[in-house]
Amino acid sequence: MNVEYKIAPQGNQFELFDEENHPLGIFATVRKAKTEVARRKRDDRRFETARLLVQAAVESLMKVHKISELTARYWIREASG
Repeated sequence: MNVEYKIAPQGNQFELFDEENHPLGIFATVRKAKTEVARRKRDDRRFETARLLVQAAVESLMKVHKISELTARYWIREASG
């Protein structure tokens, strides 16, 4: 997941948009908007890592117990809660 973010001036403030042009926030300075972009990119990387780890866990559980993906996802959700 490599989301691109765009910062656009809006009067004397700056608006942040995602790659689908959805507004994400308005900031007083470009620096604050860039800080938010950096935070979002960190979150994007964390999400991708977590997604990959869950997928690996699902595949492992399926293999070890010879169960369907749906069943493996159920048990992983139950165990994480």
